[in-house]
Amino acid sequence: MFSKLSSLAFFSLIVLSCNSDIKNESIGLFVTASGLNPTAVNVYSNQSLKADKEIAFGSELTVEILGVDNFKKDKNGQVFIGGENSLIDKDDNVIYFVEDYFKKYDLTGVSAADAEKLKFNIRVGKPMKPGETYRFLFKLWDKKSDKLLKGNVLLNVI
Repeated sequence: MFSKLSSLAFFSLIVLSCNSDIKNESIGLFVTASGLNPTAVNVYSNQSLKADKEIAFGSELTVEILGVDNFKKDKNGQVFIGGENSLIDKDDNVIYFVEDYFKKYDLTGVSAADAEKLKFNIRVGKPMKPGETYRFLFKLWDKKSDKLLKGNVLLNVI
């Protein structure tokens, strides 16, 4: 009985260690990593690190995902990644959606080194409106396994 409990506890520890959350409530960043674990997730407004949830109309938002090095590699060391993002308004309407930024690499893949630094960008503009709140959702996944990373950033447009 003890060995079964020990095995279950060890298995649970392995499963839990594969999943991690990153939160920075001051800037409205929430990330859940399930197998794709970054060393850092940074959020920028016009190439400056964000300090809060506010973003000026006309600015560019960038989410930078660094250090993900556990994609499944093919025999040539290439990795096959997927990445999408969307912008959601306060009523949960999708304003903007990109299905897969990396679809053109489905046959060739990308180098593992290139996959360690990925960015999602969006320009804060129409149909967004100052005074409104939005969620910028992003998702990164490994097309050769079930590993993924999902996140969102809350945006108060000024």
